[in-house]
Amino acid sequence: PSFEDINLSLVIVRDTKNYQSPLYLLTSLPVESAKDAWEICHSYMHRWNIEQAFRFAKTELAIESPRLWFFENTLKLLAIVTLIYDFLMKLIRNWPSIIKIIINQFAHRTGNRCQNALTPIYRLRTAIQNMLWCYFAQQNSG
Repeated sequence: PSFEDINLSLVIVRDTKNYQSPLYLLTSLPVESAKDAWEICHSYMHRWNIEQAFRFAKTELAIESPRLWFFENTLKLLAIVTLIYDFLMKLIRNWPSIIKIIINQFAHRTGNRCQNALTPIYRLRTAIQNMLWCYFAQQNSG
């Protein structure tokens, strides 16, 4: 597309140790200094975290699946999903050693890629689900 009336700037963010490919960020904000470029980079990273939260809500918490008649019910569902997401994130931040034990016990994965994942929230949700399933199966077994 042609954007002749909009001034665009390209911000290139490189890893100093060259472990990862550079990020190319295209922005309409003026970039006149390194400080401006870092602000754009940090804004993008913050936005990426928000995108990941929505992705998790859509895939793991099935926020798109229900058919609700009234908008108020949709807002209630969104509030519940937000509380669940906040709960899981607080568990990860406040008790990382316990969370690692729970994940390894109830959502074990092999391979470096799965074990070194930067977003363990998916495995934590699976681990809690498996842990609750084991608990209720044991309660109802006899």
